[in-house]
Amino acid sequence: PRMSLVALPRTAVRKLLKTREGLGHCSWCISKEPVLHVSEERYLLFRDLYHCTVCQNKTAQCREDDCPDFARGYEGISSDEKCFLHAGLIKDWGGSSVRDSLNITRYCSWCFTECPHRLNHHQKKLYECTTCFRVGSPCIWCANAMSRNGAIGGEKCLRCASLIKGWSSVEKQAFESVGWCSICYEHGPHSLMKENTLSADDYCCNTCNLPTQKCSSCKTNFVRKSTILRPDCPKCKDSTWNWDLIRERKNIFLIPLSIDDIKLNLSRESPEKTQARNFGMLRPFLLLVSMHAAVRNTIGLSLGLSLLTTEEFGDSHKESWYLLSHPKAGMIVRGTERFENITNEWVCWYFILQRVEASHFKGRNLGSKLDRPDALVASSQKACPIEVDMMDRLASHFKANLNEEKIFSIEFLLRTPSFKAFKETMTRNGIKSGLLHEWLVEMIFDLISQNDQINNLTKLEPDELVSLIKVAIDHQIIQGQGYFTTKKRHDRMATNAAQAVGTMAVQKLIIFPFSPVLGFAVMFFCIGDMVTNSIWGGNVEMLIPSTQQILVQRLALSLFDLNIDDFY
Repeated sequence: PRMSLVALPRTAVRKLLKTREGLGHCSWCISKEPVLHVSEERYLLFRDLYHCTVCQNKTAQCREDDCPDFARGYEGISSDEKCFLHAGLIKDWGGSSVRDSLNITRYCSWCFTECPHRLNHHQKKLYECTTCFRVGSPCIWCANAMSRNGAIGGEKCLRCASLIKGWSSVEKQAFESVGWCSICYEHGPHSLMKENTLSADDYCCNTCNLPTQKCSSCKTNFVRKSTILRPDCPKCKDSTWNWDLIRERKNIFLIPLSIDDIKLNLSRESPEKTQARNFGMLRPFLLLVSMHAAVRNTIGLSLGLSLLTTEEFGDSHKESWYLLSHPKAGMIVRGTERFENITNEWVCWYFILQRVEASHFKGRNLGSKLDRPDALVASSQKACPIEVDMMDRLASHFKANLNEEKIFSIEFLLRTPSFKAFKETMTRNGIKSGLLHEWLVEMIFDLISQNDQINNLTKLEPDELVSLIKVAIDHQIIQGQGYFTTKKRHDRMATNAAQAVGTMAVQKLIIFPFSPVLGFAVMFFCIGDMVTNSIWGGNVEMLIPSTQQILVQRLALSLFDLNIDDFY
């Protein structure tokens, strides 16, 4: 029933006017039951934008008369006109089975594999490859493959564009160049991503999955992709540089890490641990310290840092504080806004989680707004509720994209007596949410599924299943032989700045259609705001992979009956 605003208390009226809620089906997760959508992006001339509380994606109310359901929302203010039901894409809200029916199975022009492609943007007909997570569009000439969406070959697939003869691995090598990578210091192939006319071509290292470009001097080795200047590789800067000597330092990644080693590193006192405590970064510091050196190096690569060439390499405390406090690319600087940077008011763990969540899920209601002193206390609080809320949203986002087969396997693992014991251990160490249990099971299922000899988990004995779970977590997470950083994140980070300038300029010109002078003035103000933010501000987008890996480490430690609260 409708309620008069006059009859409500003043605080309730303010809350209702600030945040609106709606109940309806989501066109992203195709939920069987109506779910809650929260609106926190309000506009005068456009529809309000919501976000689904299940899959955490952006949504907008359907324009069909008397329809309570929600259409898909995209970057900026764009969104579909109608929900998938009224757009004629689905016949009913049937859950994951209906969502999977929207996929198309074709060859991918990025990874050269035949696999399902998930619908990403309905209006632009963009699909996301489920293997390499890159976006493409259906080929306009054939019905067997996807194009690279204009990057190479226009709107045709590589075969129809006469760039390849087939989809074999031999044809894929024609789009690869072999050389040393200045990011991961490995000699291997780099896949061609995009051919540029005025600037260097874009590549991606097949080892570290980070965007690269060819060295401006030797044209053989590769450097990190830069939007302004293309630097030289270390060999061209210093003729005495030896790639093999740097790669030999990676031998430390082969040394196994035991639980006793993790406890010893966590309990050890050091000046770096004291500094992390003073800055309100003790929790991420302890989680980084508990990681294998290979995992820490992976997090450094996602931030734009390499631990292999630093003096801190080899000491877990020094490496962890280096990743947090680096003056140009550390987590503290990347999460700090420009005015905070100018006044030396550095962010703490609480603010980083809030800003990463706002950037990743476009939501603004993770935790409460706190002053800096209160945020410092909340950052060092044991159990850290805001961490659990962030992990819940990540788990909900991943769960909403599961297919029927994976859902069945996860439900089977959750019912096994062996995993019930694991759930008790995780609950004892602060991981009580059922969503987090399911998220960990999903990661375990993916890791176990990499073993080609295992065809059906339901046919395994309980002891065999327990052994597989422990091996998967120990080898892939604790020992650093696997990490959950996808190419999609790096592509999004690389193009984020250019998209932001264009999106803001278009939005401001639309908002002021009858005042071009005012519109252009606001546009130039926004561009100046971007420039000042690039000089003095941070880049929260770069923190998404590292923050996710740090939170995954907390899940892994809970499974081994370890809680960082015991090592304060």
